[in-house]
Amino acid sequence: RKALDEQEVEISHELAAAFQALDRAWATAQIGFNRRKAATESVRAYQAEYENGRTSADLLLRAQVSLAQAE
Repeated sequence: RKALDEQEVEISHELAAAFQALDRAWATAQIGFNRRKAATESVRAYQAEYENGRTSADLLLRAQVSLAQAE
């Protein structure tokens, strides 16, 4: 019985660690998604500004680099 109790505690700890890892992975995925979404919106905005002559190519290129890094 003692061995089963020890196994139960060990499995419980392993399960808790697995859920914590899953939670961290989910948070990381959300951050990546939000970063890519923000970078995409930034490129669209700078593209429109550039096409209307209201911003430089440098700022548009920087936004595109940020998007590439987010992907």
